[in-house]
Amino acid sequence: MEADSGDRLRYTLRYMNMGREDGEETVLAMPVPPAVVYVEGSALAGGAELTFSVDGGRSFAPREA
Repeated sequence: MEADSGDRLRYTLRYMNMGREDGEETVLAMPVPPAVVYVEGSALAGGAELTFSVDGGRSFAPREA
């Protein structure tokens, strides 16, 4: 698939715990290409804590508006 400059992209991360126990302190990460620009307020976390990384995933924090 190819995207042109200015196109809006949708990234979806789906997960399922297939284990026998609840996951605790589970981290799901999905890097996006460096040329992709975040549209403020567009991320949804379905009740989970949503954090962002600006250093290639070395650290994460809530988005500062």
